[in-house]
Amino acid sequence: MFILLLLSTIASLSSATPLHILQSLSQYQKSTGPEVCITLHCPLEMGACVINSDCRVTLECMAGCSGRPDESQCQFECEMTLGNGNEPFEKLLQCMAANDCFPEVPADGLCLAAPEDTVQEVTSIEDVAGDWWVVKGVNCGQDDVWRGGYDWYPCQHERYLR
Repeated sequence: MFILLLLSTIASLSSATPLHILQSLSQYQKSTGPEVCITLHCPLEMGACVINSDCRVTLECMAGCSGRPDESQCQFECEMTLGNGNEPFEKLLQCMAANDCFPEVPADGLCLAAPEDTVQEVTSIEDVAGDWWVVKGVNCGQDDVWRGGYDWYPCQHERYLR
């Protein structure tokens, strides 16, 4: 964790770094894990998260999920139980989303819905912005490894921001 904080601090000095070096680093990040992307694009947010004890505990929980067969579920549980409502954690996630720092993850179970079960009126991201309630999910509890999916928690309130 200290190394990541140190790299983030160094990257925050990047205003003095020539553009071609930053472009090379940006290309490199696409072939590595999210750590490089976070270091390049979100050093201040990562530093604020590490300094905040609740945010740091969330990151440590998520790091403890690494390599598990239920890694995505485990990290989601860390986010929802520890990171939910933590401003530094949310700002870090927003920065990561804005800079495409989230790694690709394997599918989290089968989707038990078909295209005809979806909301057909949603045709753009603007249609989704706002508050939504999830009353029932369709990809939960399919095997011993994946006990529940993203929509596993009952009565979720979701807020999608643009």
